[in-house]
Amino acid sequence: MGRIFSLTGITLFLVITWYVCAFQIIDYDVWWHIVSGRIMRNTGSLISIDPFSYVREGQAYLATHEWLAQVIISYVYDLFGASGLIIFRTILVTLALAPILLISKRIWIMAPIVAFGAIAMRPTILDRPQLFSFVLFSLSLFLSAQWLSKKITIRRYIILALIIQIFWVNFHGGAALLHLVIVGAVLFQIFWNYIKNDLSIYKIIIKSDIKWIFLLGIFLFFALFLSPNTFHNFSYINSLFTDKTVDFI
Repeated sequence: MGRIFSLTGITLFLVITWYVCAFQIIDYDVWWHIVSGRIMRNTGSLISIDPFSYVREGQAYLATHEWLAQVIISYVYDLFGASGLIIFRTILVTLALAPILLISKRIWIMAPIVAFGAIAMRPTILDRPQLFSFVLFSLSLFLSAQWLSKKITIRRYIILALIIQIFWVNFHGGAALLHLVIVGAVLFQIFWNYIKNDLSIYKIIIKSDIKWIFLLGIFLFFALFLSPNTFHNFSYINSLFTDKTVDFI
């Protein structure tokens, strides 16, 4: 009976998620994301000077923090057209929500909650690099939950978290800072366990966990610079608000 409930929940989740994602391309920015990806594919390098906006003629291109997402989006569109881009969007949203669905063994309970989440996030489901952030944020949450419940080892947690971070900083630049927030929450959780626990043996184990999670945070910070864009993943935020671009936006 439990298996039937789980399959029903998964079906409900998939049907609602795919229904929510079934709409035409409405975000105009996707077209310059596509062209940006083409330019980088053809030149083999990041775009340095803004090739689109007449109000920023000759100035630095501010979207290099999304370079990998733009390259992939351009590939999908060139190979499969607008319909392929819609399907790709739907796949990314499904991948973003599926790990949350699997955090609990009671899938039949989680499915309606996650399906409601798909409906609630509908205004943010646009064909933009942020979709990759949704997936990686969800994976990092799932991975952290797996380690906190001791379903994976600390070594595997660190390796997988670093892989996620490297992809994240190349897909959506500064958004990868959110991964540090998640790991910080994990560190706070195990530190809280250390404070409230009186068993000395258990405290020794927790001390080891605190050390490793703290080191993971340091590793993730340095991984933020493992991108062709390096520190510009973050300096663009300052540029956005200091060179008066925001006035035109």
